[in-house]
Amino acid sequence: MGLTKKTGKQLELTYDIGSDSTRAREQATFDMRCFEQLGIKMKLQVNTFSQYLERTHKGTFQMTSGGWLADYPDPENFLQLLYGPNAPPNPNSSAFSNPEYDRLYEKMKVMENSLEREAVIHRMVEIVIEECPWIFNFHSPSYVLRHAWYKNGKAHSISGNYRKYMRVDPELRRAYWLAENKPDFTILLYAAILLILVVTPATIIKYVRRRNSLIQYIIRRLLLSIPTVLGVCLVTFLLFNVFASPEAVARKQLGKNPTSETGEGLGVCPRYGQTNVFLTWTLTRAVTSMPSTAVSGTT
Repeated sequence: MGLTKKTGKQLELTYDIGSDSTRAREQATFDMRCFEQLGIKMKLQVNTFSQYLERTHKGTFQMTSGGWLADYPDPENFLQLLYGPNAPPNPNSSAFSNPEYDRLYEKMKVMENSLEREAVIHRMVEIVIEECPWIFNFHSPSYVLRHAWYKNGKAHSISGNYRKYMRVDPELRRAYWLAENKPDFTILLYAAILLILVVTPATIIKYVRRRNSLIQYIIRRLLLSIPTVLGVCLVTFLLFNVFASPEAVARKQLGKNPTSETGEGLGVCPRYGQTNVFLTWTLTRAVTSMPSTAVSGTT
């Protein structure tokens, strides 16, 4: 089985497919395993769809697979695929040619629908089964569910131009929508609870961290302010007690020959008309520490 008559070697065929999809590869693998059980070695050739069309139109392939969707509801639409004159680049990609089949096809395609035409079609199918230019692999059914408001939408396996006949009943569609799409806020409630459960701990943790950080910031600032305050106090003390003592300030204000009237006059702030307590205390201390001759102005 599967041996060539001339060489006696195992027959090897190249199997062309027009897609690299998983479905196309799985289908080709299944077909190749079936042929391998017959002793025929298979080689897979993967093409793009454009390459596949080019090879089928030219007839430059050994074996391939394909499907056909009816363009109109009549057996002639399928039987014309095996009509001899329709060989590549026409739809008869298998280049099948049978004189009896071709003669019956030419007769059948001009006949009216009748029992005689049906008998001709049955004979043509018998020829195809006997000659086997095709291996009928599978026929895939389709299941379609439609709403009652979808009109003129009967499913069929003929060309897809039926969509122009589709019609929608808007009133029935809206009634169905209102009945079947009632708002359910349960999911929103669950989402809100979940959000609270997720956000609340994070918010608390962030607040505690910020609060602790604020307290630590205040403490750090207070600790840093202590040296500053002490420094200001020290500088003030040095200015008023070392570099410019009260006695030195008083002597400068009183002049070389101070009198009691001079000391009393300096005790009043001329700008505000109020007694300058600090200056009065300083001058009083300075005056009382001076000799009496200096205060009276006598020599």
